[in-house]
Amino acid sequence: MKSKYFFRWMIVGCMSLLVSAVHGQTLMNLDSLLRLLPAAKADSNKVDLYINIGQQYEGTQLETAAHYYRLAGELSQQLGYTRGVIKYINNYTYILNLVSKYDSSLLLNQEAIRLSGTIKDSFMMGKAYFNAGTSARLSDKLRLSVQYYFEGQRIFEKHGDASIEARGHDILQSLYENLDQFDKAKEHGRKAVALSRAQNDSLLLMSSLANLGMSYAELNQLDSAEKVYNESLVICRLLKNDYSENILMLNMGDLYFNQQKFQQLKPMYARALAISTAMENIENTGIALRGMAIAHLYENDYTTALKYAQRALQITDSLHVLSEKQKCLNTLANIHFALHDVATAASLTKQASMLADSISNQRLQRDVAELETIYLVQQKEDRLAQQQASLRQKSNLSYALGALAILLLASLLLVWRTWQQKQKLQAQEIDRLQQEKQLAAADAIMQGEEQERSRLAKDLHDGLGGMLSGIKFSLQHTKGNVLLNDEGQAAFEKSIVMLDQSINEMRRVAHNMMPESLLKFGLSKALTDFCYDMQQSSQLSISCHLLEVDKLPKGEAISVYRIVQELVNNILKHTHATEALIQVTRHDNVLSITVEDNGRGMQQQQNEAAAGMGWNNIRSRVHFLKGQIDVQSTPEAGTSVHIEWPVQG
Repeated sequence: MKSKYFFRWMIVGCMSLLVSAVHGQTLMNLDSLLRLLPAAKADSNKVDLYINIGQQYEGTQLETAAHYYRLAGELSQQLGYTRGVIKYINNYTYILNLVSKYDSSLLLNQEAIRLSGTIKDSFMMGKAYFNAGTSARLSDKLRLSVQYYFEGQRIFEKHGDASIEARGHDILQSLYENLDQFDKAKEHGRKAVALSRAQNDSLLLMSSLANLGMSYAELNQLDSAEKVYNESLVICRLLKNDYSENILMLNMGDLYFNQQKFQQLKPMYARALAISTAMENIENTGIALRGMAIAHLYENDYTTALKYAQRALQITDSLHVLSEKQKCLNTLANIHFALHDVATAASLTKQASMLADSISNQRLQRDVAELETIYLVQQKEDRLAQQQASLRQKSNLSYALGALAILLLASLLLVWRTWQQKQKLQAQEIDRLQQEKQLAAADAIMQGEEQERSRLAKDLHDGLGGMLSGIKFSLQHTKGNVLLNDEGQAAFEKSIVMLDQSINEMRRVAHNMMPESLLKFGLSKALTDFCYDMQQSSQLSISCHLLEVDKLPKGEAISVYRIVQELVNNILKHTHATEALIQVTRHDNVLSITVEDNGRGMQQQQNEAAAGMGWNNIRSRVHFLKGQIDVQSTPEAGTSVHIEWPVQG
């Protein structure tokens, strides 16, 4: 009998994003365009002809499309045709994104931003910002991506172009998917679909539907995901866009797995394998091979599954795609578990876990490097602003000195007092900016802490949990094939029970690090579950009252959960209480948290608690949110902690 959890752990992460970009692709008759080419003069019209021909090849022959875009760029350089160079970059970087050359794409799009500024074309500059945002997003430079996207959106809002607005929503959908904010991704995706339908833009509708399907799938709205995927697939095949069909087949294979439609896995991955092989897309070929291995593993065809998985690992290893290599190692481990080769499976699982740590370290190093770059840029901008302010002050001082020769003593005193007031205001503004930077740094640290908690929880659940489940799976299959005496049988059963206890304990730890209910269902559900779990695992009776808390921003919701969690842990550790009250309310834009207990009070351990890491974390969160803490405690009569801060809206 197959284990649902066993296979789900194996397939997670199979999906690939469709590339979103603003490059103005239009469908035209290719034969007609090619007949125009021999007689075309070497001018700006020929540049546009090269661009149009390249666009017709995008869906089937990427290298041919890239060739015509390069011809357009070379001719534009010869003519000194700046708009043509920008058009070349818009289209050529779309191809670079498809073949994973994201850094080259980002450099070219940054050049397009500069060139758009030289010709003062805000519309082209908006496109360049959007495309640079896409390149930055695909190369995991998410903060830079956000800056580019919103700068592009700001420019396009002034133009009121519905087609560009639709592309903007599709791009923002992909960005929020990368940031794991799938509700926001779905919101932008639905807007992109509606606008592209209204504009009758088949290409954009195909992309928007495919990306919306990914958002639905991540939100576990699987039927909705299947519906939009199928509509996107119909358009894709009408347009004969092989590359997009390849991505859709991989995404739909993952969807069918999550829907437990296992018999439909093989057709999806077989079609994806055929297309990616024909297009010589090596990376997607490796993903499709891994999917075929999963399909054959479900059919208990372990020999064939092993062959596909080994081929997939060879490809991903040669491409140095670490994330996909990790998934191949996990897939191979599961196949060996099914073959009862526990030693090999354990070795492969260990390799996958080490690779996951390496990937995490690389991502952290990239984030640090990106933050350093942004910090250095900000420093340069601050120095420039200070120099400009200094020049303005010197200029104002010169005018003032000239006026001193004419004005009377009273006028001189008035000017001096005015200047002092300006200096005071400037000093106050500098203090305010410094406070904002400190708050931004604190916010970044807390976000990083929560992201690391989430990553560790996922690693525990998917990595160690998958390995323990695989070992249990192997032991249960081995049980029927081994003859044991009564004592051995009892020891075997005790081992199974201990393994179940280990799995439950691992899941409890992962849940405490980042409760799934907080991310999926909101703060009320998460706190209710937390109180229930605490009552089940201790002698503490908890009364929980919540009012108007589910509409809090994600960051504040996490802070509320962590504060309540820390206060309840303090009650369990220090107070010997038997009853506790938790009350979280939102009223008149004020968020209030009250936690009370009937324990022995805090007089004996106040100094310890005040200096402990838990209280420091609480104070840091409340200070960042501009809130206040009030602690009232009486010996042998319990403790009351009241916290409140202002909230938006």
